[in-house]
Amino acid sequence: MTAPLNHTLVRALDEAELTPALTAATAALIAELTLADAALAARLAATLSDLRDDAYPVVNLQAGC
Repeated sequence: MTAPLNHTLVRALDEAELTPALTAATAALIAELTLADAALAARLAATLSDLRDDAYPVVNLQAGC
């Protein structure tokens, strides 16, 4: 049941870890939304994917930026 979310877990707060995690989380959200309300999922899928693709630059939280 939680296996689809395994790829959303990160080991570090860097772009190499966060970008794939955001992609996986977005895909999981769209999949769950499709099960709950396919029409809503169809309307939101492109927007959610755009948020993932156009995410703000990753901030280095460890450096206090």
